[in-house]
Amino acid sequence: MPNRRAKNIEAKVENPILAEELSKLKGMRYYEQRMRLLELVSIGAGGEADIDTPDWLIEGSNIESPLWVCWFGTEKKGIKIVVDFCIQLYNGSMLTDSVNTTLLKIIKVFLVLQIHPRYNGGSRRGADAEAQIFRHGLHFVDWLLMGGERFNITQCGLSLITESDLVEYLLLNTSNPISTYLYVYPTRLAIELKRLSSKITIEDAIDTQEQWHECFELIDIADQTLDMSKDDLIRARVWMYRNGYYIKQFGVLRYNSAHFIRSLYRNTLGGVRLAVRTFDELNGGVVWKTEYPSVPIRNEVTPTVSSKTLGRILRALKKLPILNNYFKAARFDSQALAKITVKTILSKVSEKPKGRFRSLPGEVVFNLVRASYEYIRKNAFRVMSSVTINSVANQGGKTKRAFNIIGAPFENMNSKIMAQPSIFSAWLIPYTERQSDYFELFRSDYCLYDSYTVLMGAYISIIGLLTARRQIELLNLRANTCLLPNKDPYLSENKSIQYELLFDGGKTGNRHGKELMRVTVPTMVAKLIWDLKRFHANCYKAGLISFDTPLFIYIRPDNLSFRPMDARVFNNCLSAVCDYTQTPVVTLENGTQARFYVRQHQMRRFFAMAFFSSAGFKGLDALRAFLGHSDLEHLYNYILEITPGSMLEGVKVECITDAILKNESTIEHLDEVKYMLCERLGCRDIGAKSYSEICHGLKEAADRGDIVADFDFADFSYGQIYADVAKLVQSHRIDLKPDFAMLTTEDGSTFEMKLSVKVRYP
Repeated sequence: MPNRRAKNIEAKVENPILAEELSKLKGMRYYEQRMRLLELVSIGAGGEADIDTPDWLIEGSNIESPLWVCWFGTEKKGIKIVVDFCIQLYNGSMLTDSVNTTLLKIIKVFLVLQIHPRYNGGSRRGADAEAQIFRHGLHFVDWLLMGGERFNITQCGLSLITESDLVEYLLLNTSNPISTYLYVYPTRLAIELKRLSSKITIEDAIDTQEQWHECFELIDIADQTLDMSKDDLIRARVWMYRNGYYIKQFGVLRYNSAHFIRSLYRNTLGGVRLAVRTFDELNGGVVWKTEYPSVPIRNEVTPTVSSKTLGRILRALKKLPILNNYFKAARFDSQALAKITVKTILSKVSEKPKGRFRSLPGEVVFNLVRASYEYIRKNAFRVMSSVTINSVANQGGKTKRAFNIIGAPFENMNSKIMAQPSIFSAWLIPYTERQSDYFELFRSDYCLYDSYTVLMGAYISIIGLLTARRQIELLNLRANTCLLPNKDPYLSENKSIQYELLFDGGKTGNRHGKELMRVTVPTMVAKLIWDLKRFHANCYKAGLISFDTPLFIYIRPDNLSFRPMDARVFNNCLSAVCDYTQTPVVTLENGTQARFYVRQHQMRRFFAMAFFSSAGFKGLDALRAFLGHSDLEHLYNYILEITPGSMLEGVKVECITDAILKNESTIEHLDEVKYMLCERLGCRDIGAKSYSEICHGLKEAADRGDIVADFDFADFSYGQIYADVAKLVQSHRIDLKPDFAMLTTEDGSTFEMKLSVKVRYP
């Protein structure tokens, strides 16, 4: 398979004198730089530092360079993107050839304009935002390059791009994943594999099967993605195996997508860095699997892309008319963009279940937290000490081999691994060797790797619930500074300390860094964080991690090395603890049995949801006792403190909507809200009925002649009621608040609380 380039081509800089002069500018003061740029205009410079030599181009690269090294962020922390302009165009010429000088400059300036402060509100953004903005520019250029003959860009510039073309691009770029829709990866991969494996014979397949017994075993056709027949897939699998495209991970053969990406998109700017998933029909087995499918976590139909994301993509295209000011050859028709807005594109975007998150039932969360805490107290020390000892032993060996372990602790494993006496029978069981009763074995703490994954899930579930932080905020916690004060909460002398969690706000700060934020945390959370801090310190002392490694770490199953936890591992740990503690299993409408696998975005809003929706508030005492608060008002204040305003607003909307439809709530003044909604919807009352109940009622009404017109169910769906209540809350017409009262009983003083809707009339 060819490399990034079909052949090694020494890229020629079209204007080497200008390139050399531009490389000298970064060492000059601003005034000197400005004057020198004006002098260089005569030999092709644009005369503006933000275009000719932007500060995010590093390692000596500038606008004239055939290879850009981009750095978005601060000096110490940022995102690096490399762009190679030495690509072949549809007509066989290289983009860097002298005949394409103007086209190359148009593309480069278009990319520079994406970050130019003048066209971005006069300011720069954070590393993640700028990198994503820049990628949007790369995606558009790649779309043009892949449609080279269609747009004839070498001869016509941008003049052939129409409004319908831009709408098509926006719809492709807002479909997820873009590797499938914009870059058409599954189709291209299928065509490439058919071509490469066309000469594979039946003898080749039989020979391969002797080495790889599962070679002919394919997943169900309903689960396949690629447009390939059974014979096509077998030939492709044989060809990939014989050419070394498979690697073994945890006992499963998986192919490396990077080889195909480099080949298929070698003539694009951003396509070579596509993050794509592997297709199960080409793999040798399942790599990660929970015991049950997951209960869906969203329950409302909304567009697949947010207006915010679409706005960013559209803003990238808004730079196209600006190119006409720099290049006569650009010839972009500004009218092609004139009528395109976020609203018009959203109206064309297909919808899918993606709306507000479903609330977790209270018993799911309370039982999970209780079981997680019990698991931590029982297993934390032995699991942490065991993985540390065995990681040290493995890292200390002369070779660090990947491995799969099953059976007795000294069979089929690196001699250094689990050399210490251990209560665990194995490190892990390869996925291909798991029996039908594997999860019973999983819950018996048979494998150390499984136990560590469950342990981390237990810590995450409690800390995530009681702090209500975003997943990224937890993943970025710094072990040495996250707990204030940095004192051992297990010591009796510190029992009266009010601890705080210090973290980088997920959506605060600027391009130079996130805003440091702090929230109060219960002593239980402080103790759990202290456990992780001690574990972190032990790993650091043993040389397994660096000092600045984040608090949450995981251990690689193949070589026992520690790494910072990422979002995928974070979710896998939560799934593991749900399987271990056996969170409830329910039967979905389609008959499938599914388990509640909790996620951090659900736990963030749980306490607020439980507070506002506890029927009769019987569950509030459990909440209060769980958090160690003396009364309900303290509990309410704690919830207000840890729950972001927008999330709290959504919780109130959901509670009011549910109360209206159930028509049995103790919330005061709910009738006034129902009256407002009836006015908006043009009806007399609001209630909840099933689809069959509504159809039966309509049929009876039609038989009586009471209705003759078609009935639009959409106007009266849960989503519509929810949306209307949301508008009332967001406009501050209504609000849901608790009223506290002190009642004196024979047993002493207790608090009573009731919810009421506060209505503000215009």
